[in-house]
Amino acid sequence: MSEAVAALPVARTMNWATKEEADRLGVGGQGTRKWAYRWIEEHVRSLQGIRTLADLGGGGLDSELCNRLCRCAEKVLVIDRLGTGGTKGNITQVLLDMEQKLDGLEDHAIDVVVSASAIEHLTAAGQVHIFSEIQRVLSPGGVFCGTVSYITRLTPGNAALIQGDPVFASIGSALFAPFDARRGLENAPLLKPMYEPLDWSLFPGFPGFEERRLLDNGGLVSDTIGSYGNVRVRPEVDALKLKWFELGLFLVRAPGPDSPRGTHTAAPLVQNNLRVQYDAAGSLEQLPPLSLRQRARAAWRMLTKGTFHSKYWHNSQDRRR
Repeated sequence: MSEAVAALPVARTMNWATKEEADRLGVGGQGTRKWAYRWIEEHVRSLQGIRTLADLGGGGLDSELCNRLCRCAEKVLVIDRLGTGGTKGNITQVLLDMEQKLDGLEDHAIDVVVSASAIEHLTAAGQVHIFSEIQRVLSPGGVFCGTVSYITRLTPGNAALIQGDPVFASIGSALFAPFDARRGLENAPLLKPMYEPLDWSLFPGFPGFEERRLLDNGGLVSDTIGSYGNVRVRPEVDALKLKWFELGLFLVRAPGPDSPRGTHTAAPLVQNNLRVQYDAAGSLEQLPPLSLRQRARAAWRMLTKGTFHSKYWHNSQDRRR
């Protein structure tokens, strides 16, 4: 097994934003967006040998996330339908509509794809298709590290009210359908979390998922759709008081039959405090899975307190016990 590396302050799997994790990342009490940026940044900083990174829905050349990550990659592509294009340093804006295919991005050309709170603004079909496009453009061994805002009570009627508000339309932030993690992952079978989540029913679209479990969990970071600062939405939208929670996804692109020989494979990834990589047969090197007792204790802690115990996720020596 490869050597262990320093512990990261974040859980490297699919997980909801927790207040405990936000505190450890230095963004406690600052809302979902700040958590998303820091969560993504912390992951990307630990990856090595990134040649090309793509930021989906990242805005323009001066956007916060791409400027944080530009030191981690040789080239950064900011993908958005709004903007004027252009280049600043090693950052290039590419004008593409994520609702459509990521035309112009070649197969297996990207080492890391990131996205912060953008995928939820696509239609239901667009949300599903973007995962297959991410799978297509990622190199084998590449990483998708992104967050998706899950908006509760997003019924067709509530979505229509938001779509009709000119504020959301003007900034490309309309909402059409709640995020379905299961459909997205099923449409991209080569995108897999490094460690399988403890309980798939925690995530939207999977059997047993209930929004009430999010709403009743005081340990999760959340925000509410509505007016803020000088931005004023319609009163009927404010009255909805729709809460959203941030879902983080750290997925690795496994090799597949579509991977041509000689395709660049991303450098070994630092994952859950371990250096891991695909061997020649395409298998993923990793520590043995958590014991049943460890999984049960960690799942109970997540459900009751909204946190993962660091013992199970941030210390490779403990994972060997």
